[in-house]
Amino acid sequence: MKLSIVVCNRDRIKWGDPACELFLKSIQWQDFKDFELVIVDGGSSNFKEIKNGIESFEGPIPMRVIYRPTTGLFNKSYLLNVGIQQAAGEYILSTDIDLIYNRYFVSAIADAVEENILVQAKAFFLYDERTKDIQDGKLDPYGDFAACLSRPSRHKGGRSFGSPGPCQCLHRDIWNTIRGFHEDMYGWGSCDRDITKRCGINAIKLKWLPDPPMMLHQYHAKDELEKEENMRCQNINKKIMEDNSEFAANESGWGDFKESDTEVAYVVESIEVLDIIENSEKDNKNVKEKPMLLEICANCWNYQHRLNWMLSSIALQEGNPPDILFNVSYAPNNGEPTTEEILGYFKHEVGLNIKKTVMKDKEEVSCRGKIRDQQLQETEADWILFVDCDQVYSPFFFDDLRKQMEGDLKDVDKCITADRVSLNIPFCIEFFNRHPLLKPCVVPNVTDIVSEWPVWRYGGKSRGAGNFQLAKVSACREKTGRYSHFCRDIWRGTKSDSHFRKNMGGIHPIDVKPQYHLNHDRGGPDKQR
Repeated sequence: MKLSIVVCNRDRIKWGDPACELFLKSIQWQDFKDFELVIVDGGSSNFKEIKNGIESFEGPIPMRVIYRPTTGLFNKSYLLNVGIQQAAGEYILSTDIDLIYNRYFVSAIADAVEENILVQAKAFFLYDERTKDIQDGKLDPYGDFAACLSRPSRHKGGRSFGSPGPCQCLHRDIWNTIRGFHEDMYGWGSCDRDITKRCGINAIKLKWLPDPPMMLHQYHAKDELEKEENMRCQNINKKIMEDNSEFAANESGWGDFKESDTEVAYVVESIEVLDIIENSEKDNKNVKEKPMLLEICANCWNYQHRLNWMLSSIALQEGNPPDILFNVSYAPNNGEPTTEEILGYFKHEVGLNIKKTVMKDKEEVSCRGKIRDQQLQETEADWILFVDCDQVYSPFFFDDLRKQMEGDLKDVDKCITADRVSLNIPFCIEFFNRHPLLKPCVVPNVTDIVSEWPVWRYGGKSRGAGNFQLAKVSACREKTGRYSHFCRDIWRGTKSDSHFRKNMGGIHPIDVKPQYHLNHDRGGPDKQR
């Protein structure tokens, strides 16, 4: 057999539910037939109903249900490993049970697989109204899959991004080499990213199926307690990923399954995970909560001098700021010194947490909407702040911002905006022309210096300028998951910023400590040094 598709379930499948029916139908309607579906059930209360339903379901694709009851936290990794060990296919694909597949999806996978390749594919995440249209028969994913992908409005369409969870396909020998999913990881999300990381360590090449997406993710509401529990798991899982530099996970008995064990509930071995979650629920002060992570996203072309001053102000923050990840998009050879040299200095010599989004050239760097869209989709932070690379922050700026994020802003789901002090244009131009940056350095007392410069104007928060747009990542993803569909607009006259604010349902202005705009020639980045 060419391929096995493996999914897991515990109290998610409801027999007779349209979401379940569409998932199974889309398996059976595939034009490629040389594969099987393996469902591993972790102890659903309606297992007998599921088993009887699968046995009576008619179609050309063989389907098997493996019953392996588990207790405690949902361990997707272990259940998928059971399915991988029991799969009959030469290649094994892990996926989710809330998807609908294009009828040519498995054929595309079969064409893409190779022995030393990890194949992944995007899913199109449907909103609730579009999901209902499909489940009610108003849209036909078998006859017109493309119509299901269209987005006539924000509320009836959906979004797609490169999340690995919906599809990970490897040769069975590679699954054995990396020992499956990491069974110390609970919940959903992290175990998929961990596979991608460990495959990279083992020199397994990554191949994505090309757009448009061939999978539809059916909307389903998540219980708030379930989401909180999963978020705690993800924080622990992230630490496991950071600590593991090996390509193999688990011991040799990963995914063990014996027929005689099926009536014995799986005992969770990772007591540490359970202890941390139980203690946090009891507000045990001995358990240290994971610090808030704020990702600051900027792009830089010919603003290296101003970027150096900006990073200096971040390096000199006082008080108790959140953990900050500074994500900069740039072209590698631009500037003197280059952006690459400045980021390298502040990362390796100063110790800032910096992520590089490397673009090919000026044209790509100028597409701010496209870059910010990518940064939003890839972030693992709690909050995301979109800024320009010519700001200087006062010493307690991020300490004050953290207090607001933990306090009054924690339930705000709009785009949060703030004023800045925009400094005099001729003065700034003359200053940076007279004082060229010879090499990267931390500018001492940088805020004291700029606070003495003449001011051009104050403003920003009432209209939500692109220099400060703050949002909770969870709120972004619950709405559109996109920054903008204006992907190729440049920094001047951009529409993507206003589109993001509309996506977020408007703006929520706040007062912040002073942030200073190192102003520049209105002619744009090409005029700068």
